Amino acid sequence: MDGQLVRKIRRNAMLIQEEFAKEIGVAPRTVSRWETGLLPIGLKNQRKIVEFCKSHEIDIEKVKGE
Repeated sequence: MDGQLVRKIRRNAMLIQEEFAKEIGVAPRTVSRWETGLLPIGLKNQRKIVEFCKSHEIDIEKVKGE
């Protein structure tokens, strides 16, 4: 999972970085750093993002292809 995918997921959910950060329990700055590639996404946070997608009925594979 990379920052571009996180951005696509967040936009698919129609959330700004601050809202998305709150949903998954990280700081807004963390989301910004993920999306710009300045910070790698750890496994714990990748799991949170996957759970976010499941709870919001977002198909990660479909989002990858967009």
